[in-house]
Amino acid sequence: MIVYISKKNIIFNYIGQIYTMGISILILPLFLKLLGAENYGIVAFFMMVQGWMTILDMGMSPTLNREIAANKGHFKNDYQKYQLLTLIKSLKIIFIVVSLCLVIVTFLYSEKISSEWLDYKTINNNVVNHSIFLIGIIVSIRWFSGLYRSAINGYEEQVWLNKFNVILITLKNPVSLILLYFVSDSLILFFYYQLLTSLLELLILSRKLKEHLPEYNGELPFFSIKEILRIKSFAELLL
Repeated sequence: MIVYISKKNIIFNYIGQIYTMGISILILPLFLKLLGAENYGIVAFFMMVQGWMTILDMGMSPTLNREIAANKGHFKNDYQKYQLLTLIKSLKIIFIVVSLCLVIVTFLYSEKISSEWLDYKTINNNVVNHSIFLIGIIVSIRWFSGLYRSAINGYEEQVWLNKFNVILITLKNPVSLILLYFVSDSLILFFYYQLLTSLLELLILSRKLKEHLPEYNGELPFFSIKEILRIKSFAELLL
């Protein structure tokens, strides 16, 4: 299979990556100055947990990207539509279950995580425990959003996706910094705002993907292990 990537897609990919990296570098010392070292340490822990979540993907998101890129607009029959839609639905079920498990773990073990994993002296314990629980929810939602991102990428919507990413990164970083400066430098406020942007991200990506999915009038199963096993070998190659 030959994959054709337009120059426009490549240019917007570079713009999106450069903007994301640039904002992250510029905003870090400002967050550190505004929040203080200990509060920013909790934010750094939040970023680290996001990185850990990529391991749980186990190649499922890029495999979905490949499936869509290989079949988009070229469905020979309803069965191919059935396969793709069933695969997406089944992957969503897996992502929902894993996400809920992470939320439950952070809820039950927030005190243990704060006392054994984090070192702080001036922050209230309740604030840290609350922050860890919020981190679990935010990371779960953003990890779920990654599945939609891969699917949208499969439809070669890099231009739209990079424009959306620029807006989203702006909301997550510079706008949150402004909020902390003018409203309150509260760690809880920071994480609730990140939760809001994450929910917005998931909603918009979900609606965007629905615009591209093929119409299928038949009934889809709640979950299909057959479709998961069908992509298993390719997903293992990506691990």
